[in-house]
Amino acid sequence: MKKERYFEATEFENIKEIIYNSAEKYGENTAFILKDKEVEYENISYKRLLKEINYLGTKLFDLGYQNKRIAIVGRNRYEWVLTHLANLLGGMVSIPLDKELQVDELESCIKRSRADIVVFDEKYIDNIEKIKERNNTYVQEYICMSKQDNYIDIETLKKEGKELLDKGNQNYINKEIDSYKMNILLFTSGTTSKSKAVMLSQNNIASNVYAMQLVENFYETDVNLAFLPFHHIFGSTEMIVMLACGLATAFPDGLRYVAQNLKEYKVSVFVGVPLLIEAIYKKIEQGIEKQGKAKLVNSTIKLSNFLLKVFHIDIRRKLFKTILNELGGHMRFIISGGAPLDKKVAKRFNELGIDLVQGYGLTETSPVIAAENYKKVKYGSIGVPMDNVDIEFENKDENGIGELKVKGPVFVGSGYEIQKKEYILQGHKAGVVNPQKLFMLAKKKHLEAELERFMVKDTREDLKHWAMRNRISTDEMQRCMAYTLNAGDMQLEKGKMQIMACMKNPYGQPYIPGSSIKGMLRTILLCDEIMQNPEKYRRHAQQIKQDLRQQGIRRDRVLAGNIKSIEEETFHILERSEKQRDAVNDCMAGIIVSDSEPLSTEDLILCQKWEKHVDGNNKTINLLRECLKPGKVIRCTLTVDESLWKRTGKEFRAEDIMEAVQRFSERYQEAFLSKFTGNHTISDRTVFLGGGSGFVSKTMIYSLFEGREAVAVTKDIFEKTKVPREHKHEKDLLYGVSPHILKCTRYQGKEYMMGQCEMTLHPKEL
Repeated sequence: MKKERYFEATEFENIKEIIYNSAEKYGENTAFILKDKEVEYENISYKRLLKEINYLGTKLFDLGYQNKRIAIVGRNRYEWVLTHLANLLGGMVSIPLDKELQVDELESCIKRSRADIVVFDEKYIDNIEKIKERNNTYVQEYICMSKQDNYIDIETLKKEGKELLDKGNQNYINKEIDSYKMNILLFTSGTTSKSKAVMLSQNNIASNVYAMQLVENFYETDVNLAFLPFHHIFGSTEMIVMLACGLATAFPDGLRYVAQNLKEYKVSVFVGVPLLIEAIYKKIEQGIEKQGKAKLVNSTIKLSNFLLKVFHIDIRRKLFKTILNELGGHMRFIISGGAPLDKKVAKRFNELGIDLVQGYGLTETSPVIAAENYKKVKYGSIGVPMDNVDIEFENKDENGIGELKVKGPVFVGSGYEIQKKEYILQGHKAGVVNPQKLFMLAKKKHLEAELERFMVKDTREDLKHWAMRNRISTDEMQRCMAYTLNAGDMQLEKGKMQIMACMKNPYGQPYIPGSSIKGMLRTILLCDEIMQNPEKYRRHAQQIKQDLRQQGIRRDRVLAGNIKSIEEETFHILERSEKQRDAVNDCMAGIIVSDSEPLSTEDLILCQKWEKHVDGNNKTINLLRECLKPGKVIRCTLTVDESLWKRTGKEFRAEDIMEAVQRFSERYQEAFLSKFTGNHTISDRTVFLGGGSGFVSKTMIYSLFEGREAVAVTKDIFEKTKVPREHKHEKDLLYGVSPHILKCTRYQGKEYMMGQCEMTLHPKEL
């Protein structure tokens, strides 16, 4: 079924892009309406919102909270929003927690999430004080949303952040966001079992925001009442949706004041759960009965329905103005979710002139999977799948009830960061600890309490110094290691040395995912097709250049749409429905690559990231990666389903693949690698896994364009597209290459490019 797009929407990769776009687009429009105890109102504009986010974020960075996990406990209020958005725009992990949790459960969530900082509402200070006193979490600092004795507060942090910004501190503003990295940690409601922590990326949320804009009718003149708690995925995502659409959001005074708040804020959009919506419905029905107007209302509804159905004349809001005034007189749109809504309730709201739609989702799906549109309502339905979501029902019984499978943009992780309490760096070797062995050693030495204090409470000391302080010998610590790696030609810099772990199976064995290898093959075959048939793809090259001439266009807009059209032309999409026209369903589906055979930790080394400039200068980064040793053989099985080729006319034999690899390597050497000083000659079997070729191959720019034109286009993609970071590619034309940085490392005196491999196919017919 083709998904219908009812409204225009702009797709963004992350929440930072959404907020920056809204600040520019809606400017002085009201983002939030604040009310103090004296019932005085203050409007926070979109421009001001962004400024205050940057003030708070700048100070958080100044305090050293980059890469920290920040939990938020509190009511829906402006300070909650500021904290959450400051976390996200700075790349910190934001952890919204249920303010109503009992102190033990709240403490458990703080501990399980490994929160470093807790920002809390003063209303819940008693619970925070208890948790703080117990000192059983990893929390380093507690910050109050309002001024309280013995606590730093949000307002003070904003003021100090503004001073830092005025002095030119741009570290927070220039922070690049990894859209696909875990950035939000939410806990499920725990209605069926113990609440679970769910990892979400900014792209998960951004993709859901985009999909919701396509089906729901929001206007920048609307006012929303933020009744749903922000710690819930439904509430927090809807808040981002409202900001993306330019709405004003007000905060409720509590459940008993909902009706009052609807009137005083002139609320036009309301998002809630069935329990509350049904309570509003009952209030309306009781008012009608009390006035003895039930028969009149029902007859008027019949007339209204007739006019709407036959003549497309909608006078519902005029006919039922008196009733609607009980809801403030401005209510026009309601979204219900979280549970099924009674059909008669939905029907009655729509009959009165208030468009009511339902949706369905999960915390794990960030959250909306399916939703109705007011133009196409079916009472009792949850609508149709969102634009970027595919749904299937499996194992259905005779009643059509079965297992729901959902496919969409989801977070799967990209490698584990080995924390400082988990490894010892000694010279050019790093030992990764086995926690069980370390505990047994601590128990033997009667250091259980000391080990617990170190692991849970200590935030400064690393494992090496902890062992020395407790007089644990080098040999004893060596026996506690799960494995030890050679750190190669490491150069220590100031600051923390970060270690990123290699992909490992459940048994701790390193391996290379088959999907990574297939993705590499796909890129090579795609680039080869372009190089072999340049005239065929000339219009695509011109389209990219034309897109770049547009103002404020985003990088993914330039690339994603054009690359998709090239892929469809190259890989001959199979005869599938419109929604299945994707990479899974073209002739590449006939190439299946297994995960590599399991390797050993003895095959790993630690390699420091080196950035090599085209002028020959090197810059070391405080980042070590677990890498396979040079010369290590990786074995995978590549299976080809030839039946698919008969339907597409495209054939990829082993010799075709190797010829494509050769041509790709030659082009890569000629157009890109030859511009760098030093010995970087590659063989005709060279391929790259994990970013070695980087921007060049992934975007196919060096396949679509020649010489300086390729450099200019690549430079423009970085500089002219709207990406919230400073790329510093202004000299690329002078250098004659873009990008002008190679991702390298050094091992035993030799320089290597990250991800560089040589591929050999050994055909074997069954």
